[in-house]
Amino acid sequence: KKKRLSILSYLLDAPKRKTLGTPDVEGLFQDLLRMEKDLLFKIIDTLQIALTDEQRKELEKPVTVNPRALMAYFKGINASDHQDYEKAAGYYDEARMLDPQFRWPGIALNELIHLRLIKPRSGKRRIKEFARSLRDRTSLTDSLEPEAPTKRLRKPDAVPVAPEPEGQRFTTGLD
Repeated sequence: KKKRLSILSYLLDAPKRKTLGTPDVEGLFQDLLRMEKDLLFKIIDTLQIALTDEQRKELEKPVTVNPRALMAYFKGINASDHQDYEKAAGYYDEARMLDPQFRWPGIALNELIHLRLIKPRSGKRRIKEFARSLRDRTSLTDSLEPEAPTKRLRKPDAVPVAPEPEGQRFTTGLD
């Protein structure tokens, strides 16, 4: 069964203590990005905001079409809200890698740097962090199904932890 999602927004005029409207949208979870735009335009209509055609076209563009990038961005916001700024920066970097056109994670990362909550990240440091994140997810073979799986070794001259299959010799590619 597909999951349905309902989003309800309360628009308030706080000084007058009055509700201006309650625009809402409903749909399947996979339509979240479309639903967000539908809700945005319902809010604009409720608030009677006049948009030019150019403004409307700009607002119709999705911030990202990659849900994994959006989720990484949301995780970054959550980590930042919990004052775990290094973790937030890692999520923002992940979102940027998943969708380089998604501008918001870069803006959030720059804000953390500008507020001196994290140190500036050099390109070299980002590459090292990315490589470190991949370390245990890669193998030393080009085979899709290795006969003797091995764990990546930190040093090329280290002794392999998995036994060599009969009739085959373990190589690091550096021999």
